[in-house]
Amino acid sequence: MTKTFPPELRRCLPRAAAVGALVGFLTGLFGVGGGFLIVPALTVVSRPPAKALQRAFSVFVLAVAVFVLVRVAVA
Repeated sequence: MTKTFPPELRRCLPRAAAVGALVGFLTGLFGVGGGFLIVPALTVVSRPPAKALQRAFSVFVLAVAVFVLVRVAVA
């Protein structure tokens, strides 16, 4: 059984991947976190609904917080 992406996702996926790669390269080059740049960039490229963007960013913040908590607890 093959799952296919909806047409609107298939249309914006290559642009989103290109933006993600570019932002990852630039933030890695300058040694800064990419979160402050990737959210506005992907918003411009894919134009997601505001609620979806809020959920995705909340998951990202939660993941970073858990990682930092574990790292501090182990240190």
